[in-house]
Amino acid sequence: MNRFILLLLLVLFTASSSAQKKKDDHVLVCEENVPVPVGAKYIGKIRVMNEFTETQISQNLMMKNAMEKVLRRGGNVLKVTRYEIPGINGKKEFRIWGDVYKVDDADKAAALLPKVPDSISLRLLSDTSKYALLFIYEPILTGTPNCNLYLNGKSIYDPSIRYFDTVKVYKEGHHILSTCASADTLNIKFGKAYFICYWPVYSIVRIVRNPYKGYKEFKCIADKVGPIKGKRKPWPKQYEDY
Repeated sequence: MNRFILLLLLVLFTASSSAQKKKDDHVLVCEENVPVPVGAKYIGKIRVMNEFTETQISQNLMMKNAMEKVLRRGGNVLKVTRYEIPGINGKKEFRIWGDVYKVDDADKAAALLPKVPDSISLRLLSDTSKYALLFIYEPILTGTPNCNLYLNGKSIYDPSIRYFDTVKVYKEGHHILSTCASADTLNIKFGKAYFICYWPVYSIVRIVRNPYKGYKEFKCIADKVGPIKGKRKPWPKQYEDY
């Protein structure tokens, strides 16, 4: 009987410890345009970077490294203050700068964060528009592009011509964005701007979920490196209809 009680207590303790560890390992990431939770305690700053390789191209991997550093500092909130992808400003690494904060419960803090309006879409097109805009851009990389970028099997971007482009889409709903090696689903709604980062050398495409971040990256490419492939065109250039 005593053995059974001890075993039951051990199981309950293990389950409780696992749940607490899962809770403690959760990091709330606040992008540049997202405020820090009210009452969060400031701990310090971090900078994370890693050399760009084909196997380290994922933004998720870079963010995972940043969150692990936040946990090692004793925090559970990462406020991103700056973010760079390879190629922007001539860099060859993923780079994240941020502030580390601590809150009592990251899940509750996330639920209480105010919803940040999509001011980028409102800046670029009317919310009554009967189309959406795709802003496509690529970092500056050496090598020969492998293939074009496709939307539902139709080519919408040729990397041999330019480093960025804009496309109008006149159909709402789920669309398949694909390359020769990868694919992702994009749920398009009229009056919205979507930012697509494409590495043609590796045929990898990334949908930038935060419009604020995507706009900054696209504008950097369009303003600073657009003239490299032929004659520079006004930004944003004339849209190509799809």
